[in-house]
Amino acid sequence: MPRYSNDNAEGGDAGSRPYTKQRKPLTNKLTERKLPNSVSACKKQLRDITRLSQRATLPSTKKVELERRIKALNVHMEQMTNSEVNKKNAKRYHHVKFFERKKVMRKLAKAEKQGNEEAIKELMVSLNYTTYYPDEQKYISL
Repeated sequence: MPRYSNDNAEGGDAGSRPYTKQRKPLTNKLTERKLPNSVSACKKQLRDITRLSQRATLPSTKKVELERRIKALNVHMEQMTNSEVNKKNAKRYHHVKFFERKKVMRKLAKAEKQGNEEAIKELMVSLNYTTYYPDEQKYISL
C-alpha cells in the first residue's frame, strides 16, 4: 500500500512531497454563520472577519461580502447592548413604577367619585407617564 497518494506501487520518486489535503476557504464559513446570541461572541466574530478581510490574497467579491457582514454584525451588536440596557433598567425601576401606578390609580378613583375633570386629566397624564416610560432612559419618579 502506498504511503502517499503520489507514490507508485513501485516505490515512487525519492524527492516527492507527501500528499497534502487542500483547505476549503474560510470566507464561506464566516459569511454564512448565523448572528451570534451574545455580545462576546459577536465581538469574536467581528475580530475574525476583520482579520480575514485584511488578507491581500482575497478576491474582491469576498472582500465585499465580508464588509457587508462586518456592518451587519456592528448593527446587531449595538442592538444587543441596547436590549441589555433596557432589561437592566426595566428590572431596576419596576418596583418604583408599580407603586407610583397604584398611587395614581387610587387618586384617579377618588377624583372620579368627586367628578373633578381637571384632576382626572392630570392623573391620566401621570398614569400614562408611569406606564409607557421608555426603558432606555433612567426613570424619574413623579
